[in-house]
Amino acid sequence: METMTRVVYTDAASKKLESALESLKLKIESEIAQENMVPGEEEVEVTASDIDRVIGRVRLESPKTTLERLNRVAALVSIAYGLFGLALILVVAPFLVLG
Repeated sequence: METMTRVVYTDAASKKLESALESLKLKIESEIAQENMVPGEEEVEVTASDIDRVIGRVRLESPKTTLERLNRVAALVSIAYGLFGLALILVVAPFLVLG
C-alpha cells in the first residue's frame, strides 16, 4: 500500500489556499443559486447533491506546454492557408478558363 507524503504549508501558502477555497465556494454557491433560483424566494437551499453535481464540473488543468501551443497555431495557420488557397482558386480559375 502506498503511503501519503506529508504536506506542510507555509503561513503564506495557507492563506492563499484559504483564499482559493473561499473563491471556489463562492463560485459553487453562485452556480447552484442560478440553477435552483425560484422567483420570489430570497433563499436557495444547497443540498449535498447540488454540490456533487457542480463539483463534478471543476477541473484543475496543467499549464499548456509550448509544444501544445505551437501545434494549435500550426493547425490554425494550415486551415487559414487552405481557405486562402480555395478562395484563390474560386476567384482566379474562372478568369483562367475564360481568358
